[in-house]
Amino acid sequence: MLKTNCKIVKQRIRQHIYDCIISSLEDTNNYNVNVNSLEKVYTENLQGCIEFFIYCYNKYISRSEYTRKAYNNSNNFKYFVEYMQGLPFNFEYDTYSQRIFLQNILEESEEEADKYSNTEVEKKYYYLIYRELLFLINKVKAGEKI
Repeated sequence: MLKTNCKIVKQRIRQHIYDCIISSLEDTNNYNVNVNSLEKVYTENLQGCIEFFIYCYNKYISRSEYTRKAYNNSNNFKYFVEYMQGLPFNFEYDTYSQRIFLQNILEESEEEADKYSNTEVEKKYYYLIYRELLFLINKVKAGEKI
């Protein structure tokens, strides 16, 4: 079993983030929705995907007056989880898929994976994505290459 902070797990989470964003854009194209050029430019690599995520997140925040007021004094992780659950990006949304994903990236056995409740699985899944996205977003904002 791998620890959640090891380099291999972080790389797998980054790949998952990239795959989910790219997959959602492919789904958008399948429904004949007009994908603007901004999305096409942003999704050429992981750095572009993170920039696209920042763009979408900022757009969400600017439109969501109620959410900003509700979470003004709350922590960012709760706000992020609510945002992730309503995203068009193809992140895992049910606990069964999240459990399978975590089991695979952490190389857990069935017994190790089953010892966590659904709530713990969901929280760990969102936390790993949140942690990695926050790291990547800070690098992009600082002008560093990913």
